[in-house]
Amino acid sequence: MKAGTAALPEVTPDAPALVLWAYAYGSQSGDKLLLAISGPDGTWFENEVTLEKGQAEFFRAGGKKIRAPLPAGEWTGSASLLRNGTLLETRSVSITVR
Repeated sequence: MKAGTAALPEVTPDAPALVLWAYAYGSQSGDKLLLAISGPDGTWFENEVTLEKGQAEFFRAGGKKIRAPLPAGEWTGSASLLRNGTLLETRSVSITVR
């Protein structure tokens, strides 16, 4: 994942799971990381994690197993880091379900 080779440009509707991961630097105790995945029908997955300790580097992932075919179209994942309620950074990535 650090090398950036885990990402796929597209997936099929019958993929076994859809997972978003975030690799970041410089967390402090109490920071919050929000991971969200949205598809053509709206929000599909959302999880907020409170980071328990400061770390020079950290990694978190979240998603779901797919129980029914995913709707075709553009899907977006976003990772947002908040400190004391203030948004520090957001990164987004998109993938196409065909």
